[in-house]
Amino acid sequence: YDLEAEDANYNVGIVPDTGTIGTFAVTNSTAATVASGSLTVTLSNTSPTGNAALNATNVLLAKYDLKAVGEGIKVSSIGVVVSDEGDAAGPADGTSNWTNIRNVRVLYNGSQVGTTQTSLADDTLATVTVNFTVDAGTTGTLEIRSDIASASGAADAIIATDTVRAYLDTGSLNGQRVNSLGTINVPSADTAGSNLTVSAATLTPVVNPSVGN
Repeated sequence: YDLEAEDANYNVGIVPDTGTIGTFAVTNSTAATVASGSLTVTLSNTSPTGNAALNATNVLLAKYDLKAVGEGIKVSSIGVVVSDEGDAAGPADGTSNWTNIRNVRVLYNGSQVGTTQTSLADDTLATVTVNFTVDAGTTGTLEIRSDIASASGAADAIIATDTVRAYLDTGSLNGQRVNSLGTINVPSADTAGSNLTVSAATLTPVVNPSVGN
């Protein structure tokens, strides 16, 4: 009979010695260095651009692709910021056009992870506790969503022509390699979505020909 042996974690074959058929003598294996797993976070090419309607709910602000290489990566938290200034990473000049944004949440592969930030102040980091694993060789999808409105009582509420931009803040040992157990930063650098311009909802009247004058 043929016998094939495979490493359960890395899915690579293990070669026996070439001794007598039916016996396998103990042999020294050749040393091999296994690269540690990594996770790349990139802005998806389907992440939104352009406008976002004022007072719309559950609006996609930014969408990311998370690709695990070498081994699975378990993510324990994600840092989220939503800015009004159009800067790629946090406050640019300390000014603010709106005070806060409502119902910011994070989704992984279409399901919410962590709790909703019912009111997130402009340019303020929210560290959301999550618990998901990106399996080796796969790409997961992470989304940041919110309402395009401020919480009740905001000193400066979001209005038309304002800018909204979401981004992921640089992680701090918030990703764990499933097999080798080391930790990594997810993401490794601030990763911004696109600037979205808030637009006022408009009504276009249409004549219904079935109704008389």
